[in-house]
Amino acid sequence: MKNLITLFLKSAMASFLLLISSCNSTDNFSGMKLSESEKQKIIEHARKFIYTVKLKNISKEDRFFVKNNKPKFNVDYTGVKQGLATVFWKIDDSTALKITCDGNLLDKSVPTRLTIMKCLKQ
Repeated sequence: MKNLITLFLKSAMASFLLLISSCNSTDNFSGMKLSESEKQKIIEHARKFIYTVKLKNISKEDRFFVKNNKPKFNVDYTGVKQGLATVFWKIDDSTALKITCDGNLLDKSVPTRLTIMKCLKQ
């Protein structure tokens, strides 16, 4: 009986050590992150969103800038290709547009939010 308990504890410890040694940080898991083409799809989704939204405080010039300039792009991952993606254009010293997508980033109906930042000149 003592040998059986010892064998069980050794196998449990070996399994635990194997599990720990095979676990990597999720930041290093390549399948978790978006590919470059998937990032471009999100950026295009953000551009299309800005072009189709009916807001008077986004000028034609702002929309032209978004269409023709590369944004800053960041993702805070919460799972496999899931998280909070931020697409940001600084148009000038007083205007910036930020699009955030939260959830499954490859889902075409991912919740999308637009923030318009305008600084009043003094």
